[in-house]
Amino acid sequence: MSMVDGLLERIDISQLENALVNLQAITPPIIGEDDDNFTKFNPLAKLSLVQINYTDYDEYTLGKLYTNVGPETEIAFTADYAPHALNFYHDYADEVIFSYTVGGVELCEYFINRDELYHDTGNTYMVKSTGDIYQPYYRTSTDPIVEAMRALWGRNLLCYSLKQDGRRSFYIVAHHQLSVQVTSEQFI
Repeated sequence: MSMVDGLLERIDISQLENALVNLQAITPPIIGEDDDNFTKFNPLAKLSLVQINYTDYDEYTLGKLYTNVGPETEIAFTADYAPHALNFYHDYADEVIFSYTVGGVELCEYFINRDELYHDTGNTYMVKSTGDIYQPYYRTSTDPIVEAMRALWGRNLLCYSLKQDGRRSFYIVAHHQLSVQVTSEQFI
C-alpha cells in the first residue's frame, strides 16, 4: 500500500462526498456576472490535496481536505468534513488565490508563484496574507521533522509550511476521484 493510499484510508470519503452534496454557500461578493467560478464545474469533484500537520516524526493529524470542483475553484473542508473555505482564482489576478467562507466572508489571500514548483529560483512557492509561507517540496529546511517528512513523502508532497502558530503542515497530492458533482444551485 502506498503512503497516499494509507492516508486516504484515514478519510471517510462518503462523509466528504456527503458534505459536498449538501454544501450551500453564498457566492463571494467579488464574483461578477462574467466570472464562472461558481457556475462552471467539473463532471465529478476530486480530492486533490490533503493537509497533514505533524507534531512529531510519527504523529500527525489531518488538517484540511481540498476538493477540486471546477477549473479554477476548490472547496476546503476541515478534518471533520465541515466546509472551511471557497478558494478560487480570477482571470485578472491569476497569481492570487482568493479564500472566502461559505458565508461569503473573506478569509485571506494566497500569493502564489507556480513557476517555483518547477524551477528553483530561490523564491517561496506561496505566501498567505496572514504571514504563513509555503515552500516547494524540494526546498530543504533546518527543521529535522520537515526534512524527515520530505524524505518520507517524496514527490507526493506538493509543498510544506511552517505556520505562524507553530504547526508543521504538509500538503499531500491525493488525486482521488469522488463520485459527486457540485452544481451552481448550491451557490446563492
